[in-house]
Amino acid sequence: MTPPKISAAQSYSAAQGRRQASREAETLRRPLDFSPFAAALDALTAERLSGLEALVRPATAAQLAAWQADGRLSAEDLTLLHLSRIQRLDAGQLNSVLELNPQALAGARTLDAERRGGRVRSPLHGLTVLIKDNVAVAGLHWTAGAAALAEHRAGQDAPLVARLRAAGAVILGKTNLSEWSNFMTEDSVNGYSVLGGHTRNPYGPFDVGGSSSGSAVAAAMNFATFTVGTETSGSLIYPGSQNALAVLKPSLGLVSRSGILPITEAQDTAGPMARSVADLALLLPALVGHDPADPVTLQAEGFTPPAALDPAALRGVRVALCLPGDLPPNARQTIEAGLAAAGAEAVPYDFQPPKPDWLSVMLHGMQQDLPRCLREGGAPVTTLDELVGFNAQHAHRAPYGQSLLERALDPAEQVSPGRYAAAKAANYQLATAALDGVLAATGARWTVSLSNELSGVYSAAGYPALTVPAGQYASGEPFGVTFIGPAFSDSELIGAAFAYEQATRARREPPASSLPG
Repeated sequence: MTPPKISAAQSYSAAQGRRQASREAETLRRPLDFSPFAAALDALTAERLSGLEALVRPATAAQLAAWQADGRLSAEDLTLLHLSRIQRLDAGQLNSVLELNPQALAGARTLDAERRGGRVRSPLHGLTVLIKDNVAVAGLHWTAGAAALAEHRAGQDAPLVARLRAAGAVILGKTNLSEWSNFMTEDSVNGYSVLGGHTRNPYGPFDVGGSSSGSAVAAAMNFATFTVGTETSGSLIYPGSQNALAVLKPSLGLVSRSGILPITEAQDTAGPMARSVADLALLLPALVGHDPADPVTLQAEGFTPPAALDPAALRGVRVALCLPGDLPPNARQTIEAGLAAAGAEAVPYDFQPPKPDWLSVMLHGMQQDLPRCLREGGAPVTTLDELVGFNAQHAHRAPYGQSLLERALDPAEQVSPGRYAAAKAANYQLATAALDGVLAATGARWTVSLSNELSGVYSAAGYPALTVPAGQYASGEPFGVTFIGPAFSDSELIGAAFAYEQATRARREPPASSLPG
């Protein structure tokens, strides 16, 4: 029998999965603190827990909101269920959650009281969200998973978190990530941080993806209604694809980056992660908004939320299909069949990616943007020199090394403002010309690719990308199909991905056989 064809991406994933399965380098992993919820969790009977699981697990965010409106469910119930699931399935096992918000249950009760009093803040009222730990949440640790920031707490919410609170979301806690958003070492293990340990893929011994690994696993495992991650290049889309999620990397300028530990302002953005496109559409408007401290978000003032989602949105629509040449034939056929089922006209296109100067842009960001954020946030280390020196004192603070941080610190690798500006502009021109050229050459509305294959291009362009589950390889590893559109086509892109999702129904829950316990 001929073994299934293995792509380079699958080979990389397998190697990452083996490393993530280990228990090595977890000596500084911080245990989750359930003590603020101990009494409520102890009072949760097996019968009540079973009933909540049966009600909540298959539900959409809109259903959860409707059930809170009619009294069938409360924000307290939902929060308690998610805390219970984290305690049973995540803590020390999948390692997707880095910290719990001790005020989460009290906040849920306050929101329930508001609802009883006739106040409903938004469609997110009483729904739960977990936030990647490079994003500031007032009173919680703000660490990017790093030992040097282990005791650092945020003094105020990042604007995107403030918007979620104002919308009535329950901030459940913080998620694990690839330390420093995967710009720490060339020997990177996706999903690993020294404070969180190895985040593991609930679908099996596969790469969990990085750097928004914890946010992806937490969403896949229903540890919250939604999660929020961040991306510089692939850090939302790749873990989303690896964990069978609907994930949007928004257009640069829709979501504020203030209060987010950065790699580079040229490409960084936060984005929503969910189990369905409809849930994604519900969360996105709460994240979008103009932040005077982040001038690029002036673009957000013209944002139009997704309209009613239409399963026929791809019918008769031409898409440019840019798939890697080594993709296993069954995966290619699965994607093509899904597009056909949605009514799309798929035009194969041999995409030749440009070669932007990504490294100069990212090195400059680490040299300038990161220290500025550390200073403004009152961090205990505020320079790269202090950070690298702190890690160098003890090997267990950076067990996989810190070669990228050292490169950013190296005098020979310093990127001047002029060189940075030139590289940023050139990258943008190359990337936009390449992606716009695909649509012009094919007459297509959208570009469609595999997972994060084109992440280096769409991220340099600042264009939106949305991945949605497409299927699984023979091994059981999920893979996603990614729709890419022009700048600020996010709402229409959601509609296209929804049509594909509804035509394929490809998402599968993580198999019970691969879960702890």
